[in-house]
Amino acid sequence: MIKQREPMIVLGMLAAMASAASYGLLLTMVRHVVTTQTHPIVMIAFSSLFGSIMTTVIFHRHVMQDRKATKRAILLAGASGLFSLAATSSLYIALQFAEVVVVAPLMGATPLLTVFIAHFTLRKVERLTFPTLMGTLLVVAGVALITISQAAS
Repeated sequence: MIKQREPMIVLGMLAAMASAASYGLLLTMVRHVVTTQTHPIVMIAFSSLFGSIMTTVIFHRHVMQDRKATKRAILLAGASGLFSLAATSSLYIALQFAEVVVVAPLMGATPLLTVFIAHFTLRKVERLTFPTLMGTLLVVAGVALITISQAAS
């Protein structure tokens, strides 16, 4: 018997895989542009602009429905936007100076940082289990091995 929650978990996993594929394409495109065409700041500005336009076009109905959001929700959304901008800016600048095969594995530390931050900030919503921690550590260990092998060659 399938639990109601299982289809949502599958959908979440599929969305995460789509995100990984999109980031993989993004990294290669950005590396090409910032090394052959323009400065990372220009790339950041245009990608942020186009991302904002596309988000507005696709999700404008949700904005109209949620316009009564609390000040705290708006503040958190603004903070997440700043963190997103900082992450994107750092990534684009990194890709100007380092190869994708070096930058991408270093970004692989994201799951470890995310799991630990979630553990401390979302205690009432999510629980950090031993299998989740071990899986995350294995992913990061794999990333470390790839990074070390790239640096050695």
